[in-house]
Amino acid sequence: VYSFGHDGYGELGRNFDDESEALPTSVPDVVETLRGTRVVEIAAGGASSLAATATGAAYGWGRSECTGLREQVGAGERQSATPLRFADLELA
Repeated sequence: VYSFGHDGYGELGRNFDDESEALPTSVPDVVETLRGTRVVEIAAGGASSLAATATGAAYGWGRSECTGLREQVGAGERQSATPLRFADLELA
């Protein structure tokens, strides 16, 4: 999976630790967390991204209000720049 564009909420999945690292980019780069994973579907929006794998796992990253990952992101956090697997969701 590759991503590029604006990265205001971590929606590019670039694993930054500091919001100052979340810079817009026009150069596609690998989403490292998903490297080697067979992703079969992607949904990308203005503030979040979702991916489904061939094994039925689902991942979300970006603004937590948009992905449904509030509990997994952590208390007080609004976003995740790292793709997180939905713990209780397996796709058929």
